[in-house]
Amino acid sequence: MIPPASLAGIHVYFPDPWPKKRHHKRRLLQTPFVQQLALRLQAGGYLHCATDWEEYAQQMLEVLSAEP
Repeated sequence: MIPPASLAGIHVYFPDPWPKKRHHKRRLLQTPFVQQLALRLQAGGYLHCATDWEEYAQQMLEVLSAEP
């Protein structure tokens, strides 16, 4: 429902880390979701993410680094 290229920035603070290995597929910051967020950002827009789980932070960095 959010038009493409309509957001200057997106903040995702402390999403559920789903710490058990079998639940990692439920984590919010996965490639398909990040691709949808990227489509909603204006040119020069930003995505700010924060977590207090080191393992989740590493996964977030991997997913976000893979998105052009």
